[in-house]
Amino acid sequence: MQRKMFFYTFMSIWIVLIVFNFVAPKVSFSEEENRMLASFPTFDFTKLVEGEYLKEMESYINDHFVFRDLWLKVKSTFEQACLKTENTGIYIGEDGYLFEKQVLDETKITNVKQHIERISAFAQNQKVPITMMLIPNSVSVYPEKLPANAPVYDQSKLIEEVYQNLTSIKTIDVLDTLIEHKEEYIYFKTDHHMTSLGAYFVYQEYAKENGIPLHSLEDYEIRLVTDDFLGTFDSKAQLILQEKDFMYQYQLKEKVFLQVEYDTQVSNSLYEESYLQTKDKYSYYLNGNQARVKVTTSNQNHEKLLVIKDSYAHNMAQFICNDFEEVHFIDLRYYKMSMSDYIEENGITQVLILYNVSNFVEDLGLRSLK
Repeated sequence: MQRKMFFYTFMSIWIVLIVFNFVAPKVSFSEEENRMLASFPTFDFTKLVEGEYLKEMESYINDHFVFRDLWLKVKSTFEQACLKTENTGIYIGEDGYLFEKQVLDETKITNVKQHIERISAFAQNQKVPITMMLIPNSVSVYPEKLPANAPVYDQSKLIEEVYQNLTSIKTIDVLDTLIEHKEEYIYFKTDHHMTSLGAYFVYQEYAKENGIPLHSLEDYEIRLVTDDFLGTFDSKAQLILQEKDFMYQYQLKEKVFLQVEYDTQVSNSLYEESYLQTKDKYSYYLNGNQARVKVTTSNQNHEKLLVIKDSYAHNMAQFICNDFEEVHFIDLRYYKMSMSDYIEENGITQVLILYNVSNFVEDLGLRSLK
C-alpha cells in the first residue's frame, strides 16, 4: 500500500510538472545566466534522421524546464557540499575567486593562427601606428588560487607566441604589471573582466609606450557604483552565498567633456546607469556591446584613436578618452565595414587592437578585419 501511495504521489507530481512546463510562459533570455535560451526547434526530417532535431529539442526542454533556476541552485549547492571544485565549466577557487575552465584545442589554435595572419596583413597596409595588447585572464595572475590539478593552458606562452609572429605592429605585454599589482582588486572574482583598477594599470602601460602623459590615481574621483555585482562566472556556476563584486567609476578631476555616439543614441556619458538595476551590470560601462561607439572630447590635440576591441575595453574607456580628441571603439562581431576605409574616412592617427586572451582564441570577429 505504501509503495502504491509513493508511486501515485510521484507520478502526480511528475504529471503536474510536465503540464506546467508546457503551459508556463516562455522567455527567450535568462538574466540569471546572461544568455539567450534555446528556441523551439523547427521540424526537419533530415535533422530528425541525423539526430540533430532531438538534440535541439533536448536543449529547448532543458532551457525552459519549469523552476530551472531553482534546480540549478539546488544542484550546485549539492555539489559544493560534496566538495566538488568545478561546476558547469567553472572552477571554484580560493578566496571567493571563480575561474573558467580553459582548453586550447585544435579549433582554437587554428583561430589564433588565422587571427595573427589577418592582423599582420591589416597592419602592413596601414599608414598609422598600430599597437596590439592581449590581456591575460585572472587565471594567469592567480594560478595559486586554482583547485589542485585544475588544467589550464599557459596564457603567457600564448601571448609570447602571438607577439613573436605579428608583423608591422607594436606589442605590449602587461602580465608582469598585473602580477605586480595582484594583491590589489584588479580582477572581478565572479566575472571574466578586469575591474576598473585593473583597466587603469593596463592603460598606463599603453600610455607609457606611446608617450602619453600619465595620470596618477590621485587625479581621479573614484565612486562606488554597486557592491552587488555577480558576473558571468557566477551565472554559469550558480553558486549560493557567493561573495559579490564591487564596481567603481573613475572620473578625472580635471574633467574632459564628452559627446558619445552609441549605435542608437547620443549621450554625454560613458556610463549607462540603468544596467546597475539588472543582472548584466558590467554593461554599465560603455553601454554594453555596441557595434560602434564614437567619443568626441574637449581635447584639441588632433589625436584620434581607433580601438578594435572586445568588452575588456569597456571599463578602460574611462581612462582612454581623457587623452584623445576622438576615440572610436569598434566591435568586429557586429561591425562589418572595412577598417582601412574607416581609418582614412575618420582621420584616425593611432590604432589599438585590444582583446583578452580567452576571447582572442574564440572570437571569430577578427576574421573580418580588413
